[in-house]
Amino acid sequence: MAKDRGDGRKLTYSERDKLLRSKKKGQEPDWKQEKLSHTQSYIDYKKSVEKIFGGGGDVPDQMKGALDPSGAKGKRTAALKELAKLEQENRKAWTDGVVTFVAEHELPDDAYFLVALLDHPKDRIIDKALGKLEQLAAEDKLVGTKKPKSLEQRLRGIELTSMDEEQKERAKALREKLF
Repeated sequence: MAKDRGDGRKLTYSERDKLLRSKKKGQEPDWKQEKLSHTQSYIDYKKSVEKIFGGGGDVPDQMKGALDPSGAKGKRTAALKELAKLEQENRKAWTDGVVTFVAEHELPDDAYFLVALLDHPKDRIIDKALGKLEQLAAEDKLVGTKKPKSLEQRLRGIELTSMDEEQKERAKALREKLF
């Protein structure tokens, strides 16, 4: 036990007493904790936790089965990444990929992806995207930075160019609600 405060002055008797009483009985010495933190299993554990909570990428293999046993979420995420890549490179392949994606998966809550779907040539894709955007608006999830700047223009475009009157009305109602 140190007999000084660290600045050269000695501890008073009451400070020594408080220090002794604050020590818990049965507490492991610091060197045992330090030894544990240098073991390989502890280092691996810390890396796995960092991957999961630190946003450092994929989930460790040991946890994939527990977090997504069917693998559907991983497939959906991979399909979304592929669509984002195709949107930049090949518009025809993107439109075909979107049709496949919508048939196999549920639409995500990503407003930016949904706004991109409003440009799709098929009306049923636009209907699904409008429906999801209406759901997000009803849940107040399209506010501030979560509301894409291009959303208003895309909704106006649907109002002006769509052949479906119901789709025009839905786009107009959504635009008026959000803007």
